[in-house]
Amino acid sequence: MVKKVIISALAVAALTFGANAQTRSAQFGLIADISVNNLRFGDQGISSMPGAGFDIGASLNLNPCKGLSIQPELLLDYATSQVTTTATSGAFQSLSVQVPVYLLGEWKVGNSRMLLGAGPYGEVAISGRYAGTNILKDNDTPFRLAPCSLGAGVKFGVEFGGGFQLNLSTKYSFTPLNKYESTINKYDVALGVGYSF
Repeated sequence: MVKKVIISALAVAALTFGANAQTRSAQFGLIADISVNNLRFGDQGISSMPGAGFDIGASLNLNPCKGLSIQPELLLDYATSQVTTTATSGAFQSLSVQVPVYLLGEWKVGNSRMLLGAGPYGEVAISGRYAGTNILKDNDTPFRLAPCSLGAGVKFGVEFGGGFQLNLSTKYSFTPLNKYESTINKYDVALGVGYSF
């Protein structure tokens, strides 16, 4: 499943770039963020405390017209939280692949470029654990992590001369794509750096 998502994301990016290479400028980039993560549960008997995480990956910024860009990203996301149920308390950890696609407005400020926008993202979980238990596969757990989900994000960035970037973003997952009802929604706020070339 993860391999299919990665291959599909790269194929879409490559086709988009190829179809627009003559009329659009494009920038490839690398991204590294640190994040604060938390979880929201439908069950009122479960609560969580924020934890630290990170995102690393790549981006492709396309400029269809002046002042507007489309930026798909391929990210490896690691998230943690401290979760307490009515019976147990323990550490939550998840590793997933995320594919956000942002529609960004952009404008020049001196030699810098500022970007602000939003867009959807898809997520495929690679692993998920709570108190040492696999919450992707084990049914005997107080909650389950959805293997696939959809969400939305907002991103603000500043690109300085030479391609160096500072980025601030937030993402929230709201639609689990699985055959059972998940009670978890992940959300995070991330601050990071990037480099475009």
